[in-house]
Amino acid sequence: MPVARCPLPVARCPFPGLKAFQTDEPEFFFGREKKVEELTGRLLEERFLAVLGGSGSGKSSLVLAGMIPSLDKQTTQSGTALQVCYVTPGGKL
Repeated sequence: MPVARCPLPVARCPFPGLKAFQTDEPEFFFGREKKVEELTGRLLEERFLAVLGGSGSGKSSLVLAGMIPSLDKQTTQSGTALQVCYVTPGGKL
């Protein structure tokens, strides 16, 4: 009887090293749900939010893999569209 071969899962490393988690990696970014919820709520009320912190403290990961997917989910459910413009110092628009 032939043995059925199962397809191997696509390997994705859950840890990006020194690179920030990206918007397509929210499943790997966890443990800061309360902070994401707090900042997302503030942004929805105030329309502007500065995320400040020391180098390497996780600001980009918090915004890219935490807040943006959270906001996207909320706006999709409400029927509105989310427009994101992510700007870094020295980056070109």
